[in-house]
Amino acid sequence: MSSADYRTAQASLVGDRKQNQDRCAILEQEGRVMLVLGDGLGGHPRGEVAAQFLVDCASEQFQRHKGRDIPNPRAFIEDCLELAHREIVKFGDAQDPPVSPRSTAVIALIIGGKAHWGHVGDSRLYLLRDGRIQNITEDHVQESIDGSARGGLTRCVGGPAVTPQPSWGRPDWLLPGDTLLLCSDGFWSQLDTRHVAPILCDSVELADDLDDLANAAVLAGKGRSDNVTALTLQWLTENPNIPADDPDQLDAAIAHLQQVVKRFGN
Repeated sequence: MSSADYRTAQASLVGDRKQNQDRCAILEQEGRVMLVLGDGLGGHPRGEVAAQFLVDCASEQFQRHKGRDIPNPRAFIEDCLELAHREIVKFGDAQDPPVSPRSTAVIALIIGGKAHWGHVGDSRLYLLRDGRIQNITEDHVQESIDGSARGGLTRCVGGPAVTPQPSWGRPDWLLPGDTLLLCSDGFWSQLDTRHVAPILCDSVELADDLDDLANAAVLAGKGRSDNVTALTLQWLTENPNIPADDPDQLDAAIAHLQQVVKRFGN
């Protein structure tokens, strides 16, 4: 896996808020890349600090492993979240008076063309394949009995002393054209995400298209837009690392080929 196998883009806009409490980063090393996004909770003080701690702690953990294998990607992501949580709580406790900064977190780690991801909160990761949403994280939010209203987050980094339990996506080998999209709720809640998948999967100018989508999200907010942040990684090449006996990936590859044949048939 090298930088020729993929391309990335990121966009972060303040929207109609006074400050941008979202933070994000794309981190690269030989054979792997990590995408990190945090959305500071506006209902708690210093949310932007919590989101920055997430990015800084993930960057620190990633740098520590430079030149070393990451044999357990899930444990690595969990370590990033745990370190960020501890540092956020420590910062909040040191203020006078003490405060409780909090942030969502979503982290994707791609090693050798295989994507691993975990998250807490309502920032999302989408796996876009063949112009469609293939997979999506589930928000950690309280909902009304009839599902008509969303309440507060049930998990975040920072806040309560207990480290939050992340939710995990199924690791997935990336196929040509696959796109990972990490985004804050200002992005996904203000856009019809069904239209996002074909734009990004077929994108030739990934950075420009992502900028256009981020600006469209702000406009869709109609003067009340939240912060809007998104990161993308688009996989470009055939993946030689996929094991021939991986049943999950075999099904995905067959579905991908069927979509390709269908496109050319039309």
